[in-house]
Amino acid sequence: MFMQVLSPSTTLWDQQTLFVIHGPGEIPHGRIAQWSPLTDEGWTLVFPQWEAPAQLRTHLEECRTKRGLDPARIVIAGVSEGAPPALELAGEAGLPWLCVSPALPAGYDLTPLTAVPQRTRGAVIDAAGSRLAAMLRDAGVSVKAVALAEPFAVIASEALKAIYG
Repeated sequence: MFMQVLSPSTTLWDQQTLFVIHGPGEIPHGRIAQWSPLTDEGWTLVFPQWEAPAQLRTHLEECRTKRGLDPARIVIAGVSEGAPPALELAGEAGLPWLCVSPALPAGYDLTPLTAVPQRTRGAVIDAAGSRLAAMLRDAGVSVKAVALAEPFAVIASEALKAIYG
């Protein structure tokens, strides 16, 4: 299993990690460049390669045990087809989440996030009105909706600041 990690250039930052899940298979290197400006704000970016959700759990555990990343300072991000496993992983671990242009299958079950809404918080970045954000807000989950725009890293930074309020 492969995982690409981009870290801030100095250690003066508070440790914070963004675990970015794209769809299964190869990590889209062109998209990694969109996220990389967040390292200038102190974010360590982790891009796991995966074929099955269990591999994501293994990668997340490796972040904690092998890389020493603080699990209390991790945000799980899901892009497009990576949104469903990101939401599931965040719900299981009780971590904040960020979804970018989420591609949720019809009838996707949000119960794990809505069952204990005070345990989770997140943000949705989407070009269209976010159906996901509205559904979660209606269920009592703390969620911020941000319109997808350029430059992407600025929008992502805004969403991450909203999560940590």
